[in-house]
Parts: sequence; C-alpha cells; structure tokens
Amino acid sequence: MVTRMSLLATPHLYSLHQYMAMKRANDPSFSPSADRLAYATNATGTWQLWTGPKPRQLTILTGGIDGSAWSPRGDKILAFADRSGDQKYQFYLVDAKTAALTQLTKSPEVQNDFGGWSADGKSIFYTSNARDPKFFDCYRMNVKDKKPRLVYRASSVLHARAISNDGRLIAVEDNHSEVDNDLLIVDARRHTAKRITPHKDQSRFTAIGFSSEGRTLYYLSNEGRETMAVMSQNLATGASKVLIGAKGDIDFAVIDHRARRLAVSENVDGFEEISVWDLRSKTKLELPKLPRGVNSPQEFSADGKKLAIVISTPVHDDEVYTINLESRKLSRVTHSNTGRIPEGALVLPTTIRYKTFDGRMIPALYYAPPGSSPTRRAPVILSIHGGPETQEQPYITSYYQYLVTRGYAILAPNVRGSTGYGKSYEALDDGPLRWNALKDVAAAVQWVKEQPNLDGGKVACFGPSYGGFVTLAMLAFYPNLFAAGVDLYGPSDLKSFLNRTAEYRRPNRIAKYGDPVRDSDFMDSISPAKHANLIKAPLLVIQGDTDPIVPKAESEEIVNLVKKNGGTAELLLFPNEGHGLSNEADYVKAFDRMLAFLMKTMPPLRNSP
Repeated sequence: MVTRMSLLATPHLYSLHQYMAMKRANDPSFSPSADRLAYATNATGTWQLWTGPKPRQLTILTGGIDGSAWSPRGDKILAFADRSGDQKYQFYLVDAKTAALTQLTKSPEVQNDFGGWSADGKSIFYTSNARDPKFFDCYRMNVKDKKPRLVYRASSVLHARAISNDGRLIAVEDNHSEVDNDLLIVDARRHTAKRITPHKDQSRFTAIGFSSEGRTLYYLSNEGRETMAVMSQNLATGASKVLIGAKGDIDFAVIDHRARRLAVSENVDGFEEISVWDLRSKTKLELPKLPRGVNSPQEFSADGKKLAIVISTPVHDDEVYTINLESRKLSRVTHSNTGRIPEGALVLPTTIRYKTFDGRMIPALYYAPPGSSPTRRAPVILSIHGGPETQEQPYITSYYQYLVTRGYAILAPNVRGSTGYGKSYEALDDGPLRWNALKDVAAAVQWVKEQPNLDGGKVACFGPSYGGFVTLAMLAFYPNLFAAGVDLYGPSDLKSFLNRTAEYRRPNRIAKYGDPVRDSDFMDSISPAKHANLIKAPLLVIQGDTDPIVPKAESEEIVNLVKKNGGTAELLLFPNEGHGLSNEADYVKAFDRMLAFLMKTMPPLRNSP
C-alpha cells in the first residue's frame, strides 16, 4: 500500500488552483465525414462546446454545456445546458461553421432530457416534464420550425435513448428506481407504447440501439443475472438472448449506425476495459493497447471504421481519443492543461478490502499521504460517494490530491449499495437495510485503527449528496468514531428530503430509501436531524443555494439543530450553485475552507500549510 509519493519526505505542495487547472475533455461526437469531432471541455473554466482535431471553441454559454451531439447532416450540433446546476436543461442548435447559436427550448422551469437525432438529421427526440412536473413525456422536434410534438404521453419518468433509422420507433427507458426500470418501444406515428421487458425481480435495462432495419433492439440488462450483459430482442417475436456477457458489469455500450459493430466497457474492480465486437461474426476485434483506467466507448463514425473513446487514468484526467478499427491506430484528439503538475507528483490509489460485521469484504480506494509512518501517523478522511447507486472509481479527484499532500489519508469505500459488484450487492442497503451500510462505514474506521501509519483517533467522515447523509448519520449514531464531519449538500432527514426534492424524483428515491408512510418508524430512527443532539464532532456543511435535488433547507436545518443542542456546526452556502459546485472559484473556496476546518479539528502531526 505504498505509493511513489509516500516515499518522499517533503513533496512539493501544489495549490488547489493548480489542481483545478487540470482540465478535462469528454463527450465526443463525430461529424458525418469523421474528419472532425465535437466535444466538451472545461478548458476555459466552464464546460463549453469545441471541435477538433484543430481546437476551436463554439459556445460561450454562461453556465456551460452538459453534452452535445453532431447532426447526421453535418451542419449543426445540438448542445444542452442548465442554469447553475438546476438540471433544467435547455437545447441549443450550434452552427458547425459559424458557431451561430439558436435556442430550441425556452422554458427555464422545464427539464428536458435529450435522446438523440433522427437518422435524417431533421429532428431531435427527447423527453420532458413540460406537461406535468411529475412525469416525462416523449417528444419530437423538427429543428427547422422548433415546435415540440408530443409523441407519447406518460404517467411516469421516461428517458428516450435510441431511434430506428426510419424514425418510427423510439426506445425509451421507464424508470421505477435507480436499479429497476423497463424498456418501452414507442411508435412515433401511432403514439403508442409497448413494454418489452416484463420482469419480476429488480432489474436494469439500458437501450443501446436498433438494428439497421429496426427489427431488433440491442440493450444492456442484468435480468436474471448478477451483472449487466449485452442483450438483443427480436421485436416481432419478443425473443431475447445474451450476446455478450462478462464477469463484471458492462457499464457502457455503443453500436455503429449499421448495427455491425458494438463497443463495450467492462467494470473490473472500478476500472473500465474497452472491447469492440463484430456482431455478424460474433468475434472480438483486435485493438491497440490502451492505458489502464476508466475508459469508455462514446460513438462510432458514420461508416463504422472509427471509434471515439474517453480515457481517464489515475494520473491523467479525461481525454478524447479515436481508434481506427481498420489500422488499429490510437489517436489522441485533446491535450488538456495539466496545471503544470507532473504525473509523478500525483498520489496513486491502492485498492484494499476490509472485513465488515457480516464477514463481507468491502472494496475501497486508499490514498496514502507522503511521509506517513508509525511516528507520523496520518489523520484520515473517510470519503463516502453519493448515489448510493454509484461507485468510487480511480479517477483523478482534485481535492483528494490537495488534501493528501497536506498530510491527510483518504479512504474511499464502496460500501453495500454501490454499483460495480453485482445486483445483490446493490440491494443490500435497501430501506431498513441502510443500517448495515452504516456498519460498513464503521468497519472502515476499524481498518484505519489497525494501520500503523494511520491515526485512528483522527478520522473525519465526508461525502457529497447521499454521502453527506451518511456523514451526518455516522456522526449521530457512531459519535465516538469521528473527530469531524464534512457534509456536501446531503439530506439530513429522508422524509423531509423526499417531500422537498423535485417531484419527478420522489418515486425513484422512495424505492431505494423507503416509503415515508410504510417505513415511517425506520426513517425516523435513522434520521440525523431527529438525532442531532447526538452529534458531538464539529460539522462543516457545504450547500448550493439553488439545489433542486437536495434543497438548502436540509442543510440549514441540521446546522441549526446541532447548534441548538450545543454542538459546533457551520454552513457554507453558495449562491447560484445547484447540486454540486460548477463555478471554479466556489469549488476552490469550498475545499480551502474544508482544509482549514480539518487543520483546526484534526491537524496532521507535521506542519502543513
């Protein structure tokens, strides 16, 4: 568990501004001729639309963009963006030559979810809650007249994902929860929908695309199995079969426009490994050697000969590459700023596993601070990811690097409920089982206490969103384990959170957290807000003022309750920030404040600035 930098007594201390200067590029989309790529990058401080290989910025939207897709006609690029993280996405049409911007949707209180372009490039298809905030209907819009046309009216939350080449059929995901959904085939001409994935257990289905003639749908699913696999279904007969299975989840998959090649990435203990398959011969194509990291396939060129991918390694952030599948040549498209921080100065994570209360081994990423030893035991930040249906993966996390070089160890576990380890593992924290996920966090502290280089008496719990809830719950119910807590926009009471969060999200979250009526006693028992008198460790809460997912009242109330009961709590509220910090200056202010808070409550033994 020793990294390259842990051998160094006095590493160079880079500022958080420098770590933030490490920029990223992702979300590539080919032009029809494949001579250019559109992609998103935060090179200017906000995410904007660029094209390459000769870099050119196309948008200067105030809040940045969240994604884009090149029109099959080649003249336009569709971009979508929200306002300060409010997740109410609006669509913009960008001229690929002149960069002229045309706004297609103009309802700032409506959330639109982009599905893609029709094959002829005349229309986009998407879902929207314009009719009712609780439901997402399926729409189609001709980009010339900019008029939305209702394709299918829903009584649930729909997400359009793929359209047949003739424009008639749309593959739509109907979400019941983060771990359970269905696929619908919407007939855009008849305005009807057919459910094609009836199932009894909790299963996920992710549409990939149609065959060239529209008779077969390709999708990912873990129905009847532990991990996500590539499936196909004959839409006439309903017969389905497994095409590509793997030991781990297949997390990403894209299909070429002729449905001849399929690219997937398999989750291998948090890393993502890409492979490309020929669907006709059912054989795997030979690829150039790729760096080991969190690598994902993004899009095939129109002729299927090239594949755009994003590569992210533990020492280099997201970059866009292309693979020529004929010559097996890997070409790098983007070269983002590294903040003048050499790769050798970054602390690499080690994957460890620790035993929890029921004998399970919990996977975690461990970042060891330089110079830690039995005589200089490092304080520890126990970092809990959001979701909980996500996974801690070996990306570069700027604030991890910043804090580790200041003398703090980071332990980031994937406790039960995390994705990446099978369907059964995901379900181990449902409803009242959430207590067991907290026990996994407590077991992580026990592991810390057993490490000679770590100070088990100086452990802080930290996490964003759901990780913020866990932080508050651990401080309340395991008060003797923690010297401090840092909550980033986390719920302080699951009942009040469900009442306050965006309407369309409530059924989804009830399926995971519990029903406020049926599970009322449990939800009260695990509520940090209702047990704020138990929180003794100093608490820092960071929150966006316009957060639609976890509204600021959740943070304000826990801070007030802790103070009322004689505890120490501070709220750092950011105007014009939503669920997360999108403004670079706010990001730096937040984690500089977190460092100052930790240095006061549980400083490392050595003098760190």
